[in-house]
Amino acid sequence: MLHEVSAGVILFYVDRKGTRQYLLIKSGTGKQWLFPKGIIEKGEDSFEAARREVAEEIGVRSFSTVHDFRRTSRYIYKKKGKTVSKVATFFLGKLKSKNIRLSCEHEDYMFVSVDELDKKEHKFAYKFIKEADKFLNKSAREKIKRKGEYEY
Repeated sequence: MLHEVSAGVILFYVDRKGTRQYLLIKSGTGKQWLFPKGIIEKGEDSFEAARREVAEEIGVRSFSTVHDFRRTSRYIYKKKGKTVSKVATFFLGKLKSKNIRLSCEHEDYMFVSVDELDKKEHKFAYKFIKEADKFLNKSAREKIKRKGEYEY
């Protein structure tokens, strides 16, 4: 069995109404809507790889990292007839704008709020976006209590 380790970022943008919209990208080879992610290269840590993949896949070089959020997914899939065991680590980041420039690896992108998520169509992303949104809601409540400000 082959083993792969990858990293990516769950990215969100806050619109003028204060609604969080999460970025999903569609691979040209698959039918799933996912987050920017890729294989960790030699000499990189998972966060460096995640930042590099965001730059490569959607053309974004700068985003705010939401600290204390990190989720890992383990799954098995087939690649060229071989079984691959994969571990993917995801960080959380806030985009400054919705300006995206997709790489040739991807065919489409969309921004979706939690309420617009389709649990069946976005099966993989659904769980992570729900967790991210819950984390952001809790963090915002704690910040309001502590400092009287709201950042996310």
